[in-house]
Amino acid sequence: MKRVLVLVGESLSANGICANAVMNELKIKGYEVICLTNQEFNQKNRENKKGVKIEKVKPRLTYRMNFWCKNHGGFLSRLIKKVSFILNKAKLVISIPTWPLISPFYTYRFYKSAKKLYKNHKYDCIISIYTQIDTVIAGYFIKKKYPEVKFIPYFLDSLSGGYGPKMFSKQWVIKRGLTWERKLLKIADKIIIMKSSERHHQIYSNGESYYSRIKVLDIPLLTSLSDKDTTTDLLDNKKTNIVYVGSIPCHIRNPKYSLEVFKKLNIENCRLTIIGTNTCPDLIKKAQEDSKKNEIVLIDQISHEEVISALRSADVLLNIGNNIASMVPSKIFEYMSVGKPILSFYPIENDPSIKYLEHYPLSLSVKEDWNELKDNVLKVENFIKGSCGKTVNLEEFEEKMYKNTPKAFVEELEKIFI
Repeated sequence: MKRVLVLVGESLSANGICANAVMNELKIKGYEVICLTNQEFNQKNRENKKGVKIEKVKPRLTYRMNFWCKNHGGFLSRLIKKVSFILNKAKLVISIPTWPLISPFYTYRFYKSAKKLYKNHKYDCIISIYTQIDTVIAGYFIKKKYPEVKFIPYFLDSLSGGYGPKMFSKQWVIKRGLTWERKLLKIADKIIIMKSSERHHQIYSNGESYYSRIKVLDIPLLTSLSDKDTTTDLLDNKKTNIVYVGSIPCHIRNPKYSLEVFKKLNIENCRLTIIGTNTCPDLIKKAQEDSKKNEIVLIDQISHEEVISALRSADVLLNIGNNIASMVPSKIFEYMSVGKPILSFYPIENDPSIKYLEHYPLSLSVKEDWNELKDNVLKVENFIKGSCGKTVNLEEFEEKMYKNTPKAFVEELEKIFI
């Protein structure tokens, strides 16, 4: 039996959910799986979930501070949150020469724990999930120390083709990302990237020594979730429930247009439930106040199990597109996996969600055009009224989107052992 170590920075993030899907598939295929990830607030430092051994590392200080604030209120919480914000900004400035490496001590904790695990339970392969870069650096040093270990950086987000802090230009981010990639990928056995960043690497990486070892897959969340009974008290089953799940970083994913459309919908007993964190509370609060006919409900971050229950119970699922063409919202694959109608708004013509949703029979993609607002409201109304109660069978399009299944990743991994 092969043993695999998976390094995941934030297990509660979208990338953590993707990692979990891959680890579950590895278990099904007979691998022994160990996961090294952050120790979240009030969690044990070691546990076992569905046969996956999970070891924890202490997160960055600002991460711990923010997580503490989420679970506490009052003046002290607000003060700590402000201190955390200042520390984070200061550390970002200090780390400009090494960005995206911000916390070397955090990186070292990953490496130290991975090395200890190898000494106690030799593993055959280490999979480093990006973001964050700490896991990739740790995997790189494990490979250097133990060359027999297969090293697979798994870029669920793009490093050189992704986004950086606002203070950095796009070209600066690309240049810095390429520098790190040249350093870390030269000894990788295989590099997995997402379809959305394929063109970027064709342009910027095709002359690199590691380019031939790059394999293009995609977000691994397409797996049937629609055949299980579910109940949730998050939604009102007497209403038409439109549900959005995930973070809303407003500078990347702006909800203003979709909220404006929702406010104008002429649908009886319609409710929009937004589940997750956001960076635009004032915008959403104003939409809640202005929406006289339709209710807008905001729910903070919940467990992934609760999220799936909410998705299964919804009537229509809402996607808000990114303004970065290389960033695919991973949520759309979980949306597809429950077989519910999907309403998607996109701000740019080359929105990466469109090419996936065109394969999905129950979807409507709407361009965020303020000149077409009235017509788009009617389109959305007709879509909601015409699709409620309908579902899609995953098997109808799973073959077309094979690269979006966890199975595709596992089959690619198995090739390095041949």
